[in-house]
Amino acid sequence: MYAPLKKKKTPPFISIHIPICDEPPEIVIPVIESCLNQTYSNFEIIVFDNNSTQVLIGNQ
Repeated sequence: MYAPLKKKKTPPFISIHIPICDEPPEIVIPVIESCLNQTYSNFEIIVFDNNSTQVLIGNQ
């Protein structure tokens, strides 16, 4: 027999990762705002910005 699952008092903590590279603020801001306007409450938003206009292909 298996023990019944216990309900947690708080929902699981999640991370929303938003990777960007040389994106204009007009695109990034609405994405972040959309994440902030969700109904889920136990989360963080992490934005990874390469901040580079150089694109690397292969092992150069």
